[in-house]
Amino acid sequence: MAYDKDKLGNVRINTDLNTLKAAAERIKSDPKQVEQFKSDPSAFLSRFGIELDQDTLSRVQSHLSARQTAAAAGAAQAGLIHVDI
Repeated sequence: MAYDKDKLGNVRINTDLNTLKAAAERIKSDPKQVEQFKSDPSAFLSRFGIELDQDTLSRVQSHLSARQTAAAAGAAQAGLIHVDI
């Protein structure tokens, strides 16, 4: 598994497309999975063989916290996943 950051500080997690699809499908198929991802993203993703370093985990948790704060304030926030093939 490889990690890198672009000039804006965005984190990229390099994994194969099938692994990423499996994790995304799991989240979409069951609301309980969303809660498990939110409560412990590292443990959730590790079930699919996706490991996060501490910096990446911190960024994911920060992103989830910001989305939760925005939702509590009534703001709608778009999500984005970019997949380079």
